[in-house]
Amino acid sequence: MKKEPSHVPFLADYPNPFSTYDLGACAGLVCAGYKLLGIDKGHGAKALFLFENSDEIIESAQMYWRGELQVDALAYFNALKNIKNQLYSQQ
Repeated sequence: MKKEPSHVPFLADYPNPFSTYDLGACAGLVCAGYKLLGIDKGHGAKALFLFENSDEIIESAQMYWRGELQVDALAYFNALKNIKNQLYSQQ
């Protein structure tokens, strides 16, 4: 039986989360003001980053992929560090 990761929030409150495997996109979305709900590391070597779903976050993610999402460089670097700390500190 697969153990539910303890670092993933109670997802019943978020039945259809926005998710991405991309660390860079995750950091960009955090910098754009979206709250990272949790990190699901139950996908082998990949981590799945979970956000509350909305039309706005979908548009921001598309802007990231088009190279149009503009965020502060220092904030992006700090978000990346914080997300990596969460990734590697959780068992």
